[in-house]
Amino acid sequence: MGVGDRDVEDIEARGMTLERVDMIVRKLRSPPQFVHLERAATLHEGVNTIENVESIATEYDALAVKPGKLTPMSGVASRMFGFLHRYLAGQSRPDDLEKIGQFIAGLDCQNAGPRFAFLEPLAAALARDGHHLVELIAQGDHRLIVEYTLSEKGLGFATRPKGVIPFHRRDNRPITALEEHMREAVAYGDGRIHCTVSPEHEPLFGKILSEIRAVNPTVRDVVVGLSNQATSTDSVALDVESGKIVRDGEGKIVFFPAGHGSLIENLAKAGGPVFLRNVDNVPRSDRAQHLVDVYHRAFAVLLARAKLTMARLLEGIDQGIGDNGLDAGLIELEKQHITIPLARESFAESSSDKKRELVRRALKRPIKIVGVVKNEGEPGGGPFIIRYLGAEIVSIVEKDEIDEGQWPMMREGEFFNPVDILADPTDYNNQPLPLYNFVNQARCFIVRKTYRGRDVVRYENPGLWNGAMDGWISRFVAIPIETFAPVKEVVDLLRPQHQG
Repeated sequence: MGVGDRDVEDIEARGMTLERVDMIVRKLRSPPQFVHLERAATLHEGVNTIENVESIATEYDALAVKPGKLTPMSGVASRMFGFLHRYLAGQSRPDDLEKIGQFIAGLDCQNAGPRFAFLEPLAAALARDGHHLVELIAQGDHRLIVEYTLSEKGLGFATRPKGVIPFHRRDNRPITALEEHMREAVAYGDGRIHCTVSPEHEPLFGKILSEIRAVNPTVRDVVVGLSNQATSTDSVALDVESGKIVRDGEGKIVFFPAGHGSLIENLAKAGGPVFLRNVDNVPRSDRAQHLVDVYHRAFAVLLARAKLTMARLLEGIDQGIGDNGLDAGLIELEKQHITIPLARESFAESSSDKKRELVRRALKRPIKIVGVVKNEGEPGGGPFIIRYLGAEIVSIVEKDEIDEGQWPMMREGEFFNPVDILADPTDYNNQPLPLYNFVNQARCFIVRKTYRGRDVVRYENPGLWNGAMDGWISRFVAIPIETFAPVKEVVDLLRPQHQG
């Protein structure tokens, strides 16, 4: 690897090991390993609906264990404002001009159409320096408006994480994505939300949290935990031309965050089931909020039912139940649409003792319930049937993980992944599990980037809701499209899902 003593000190200071760095370098120097899609998951195979969802949701209040929330909020919302950055740099693309027009229209208080929740704070920032938003719009001075949106002399959105950007208006004031997630933690869950943030953003989150609690008594008691992505999960990169580890100007190894799959460590510390949702997926409409509430409550009930069935089956295995009892337990899990990683062909040919051991091993795993929505062409992955540990499982697969020849299958898939997951990192007896043991390490990402003008290849850990959860017990559920309200670009906030 060309690693010296100083490198070893830097590696160990991050909590990493030489073995991990060696593994990454070998992966980067090897041909890419693609996931092979057996077929798309459909409503008839791999994905199911929840019958009587409203009725099931009513059982939620009686649950002994109620889920918290885990929301990744690291990173700056650079992609959200990408077309505005290009506009200021004079590098607008053809489709950016329409977005600029939509952006300005969303700030026009004389416009009857949808508006941004940050209109008034932006107008106030401009007014402090003697500018008037209405006049600037009338004069067509869009550059100054964009500058005050992005720069620190205005709203400073260029350096803000999505979680602290105002998404909606409620009670005649702007509401950040963070506050919306806190509101959800009150509507369902145990009033506990954990956010993964970058270290440099922790003071900002603390300030915003104090402001939220001061004006919104309904979320004042929500417990908000903050943690960082562990440096021990970072990766290194290779220079494409030289094939050597990328170093900075002082000759030190450059370490990079290794993707959202690194958050499996944060999830392992959750201490119980958590709803895992993207920071930007917080619809504003009352109907959408009701659906999110009902489906999440139903998820929690279904999870509790599944764990009870698993506990009873494991108790029977400990007592030496025969093949008939074992089959009955597996059939009960199938009725609940619970899939366990079990190679059915070899299982059928095994002795009774071996069958009991295989089922025991398959059940002592974390469990997840995954919501998927109808595929309407949004960029991203979806649920597909793949093979893992000799068994066919349903897994969320991204386009970057498959060979070009299978791209058409992904485009034509029936469902899309909105990242709406109830993830339980504990076993049937609510005891913590070593989540790294259930990661499909073959599903790492090898991505091409640039560093200081040079082409490099970087390693990313198997995605948190991709290969990192392949070894989990699962149920995939079709949920209403209204529950999905992504904000990939700021103009998405003008969609009906985000307007009052």
